[in-house]
Amino acid sequence: MVISVIAVSILLILPLENRVIFDSTLAHIWIIITNTGSTVGVGVFLIIISFILSYTSKAIKLTFKKFAIILLSIGVILGAVAFLNEHLIKERIKVERPSVKSLSTSLGFNSNDYYSYPTKKERSAYLQSIISKVDQRKITIQDKYITSEALQVWIKESGYSFPSGHSVTAFLLAVLIPYLFKIRYNKHKLATTLFFIWATAIAYSRVLLGVHSAYDVTLGAIWGEIIGNILILSGLVDKLMITNKA
Repeated sequence: MVISVIAVSILLILPLENRVIFDSTLAHIWIIITNTGSTVGVGVFLIIISFILSYTSKAIKLTFKKFAIILLSIGVILGAVAFLNEHLIKERIKVERPSVKSLSTSLGFNSNDYYSYPTKKERSAYLQSIISKVDQRKITIQDKYITSEALQVWIKESGYSFPSGHSVTAFLLAVLIPYLFKIRYNKHKLATTLFFIWATAIAYSRVLLGVHSAYDVTLGAIWGEIIGNILILSGLVDKLMITNKA
């Protein structure tokens, strides 16, 4: 865990922000990576992991019951954390996304007007209406043309920036899932390695695509790990999940 946080914190000293938004191939690759940390991507992960943790050859009904409880329990935890992050923390701190700052400079709109819209959908529509009136080939960041793939990500990512919700979720899962594997199968080293590599890649993708700063993802990663460890130490994870061996 410490190694992963150190790996993410390297972003604080390396100038990697926006590094893939000018190349279509690189942008596409990192968009795929970042999408694995989205609601849909995490949902698919949870379905697969819940099945692995619940599977037993003894009884299909027992497997389904465990699967439903594990999936629902983790889903509730992630949903509560996401709600806290999006609607309480971000809305109170109100840190602008780096992408919004860049586009407001390039396109000449007021970011305060952008954030005056109460919903993400309205902000995205506002930004889309501005972009539709100009030649996208003339939209430049750092005197370089931003690819259409990256631009679509910037339009979609319309919430506040701090802390990174993707990073919070990814590192929370990177703490919880290996713990469940440890209890269920008494093995967790492979799961720990794979999930922390994935979580670190998610954090990097957010900075490389220019939708978060290094501070957003670093503190988001730390916050996600803290929440995960609090849940484990409190005993709530053991009570909520069916983790006993089949």
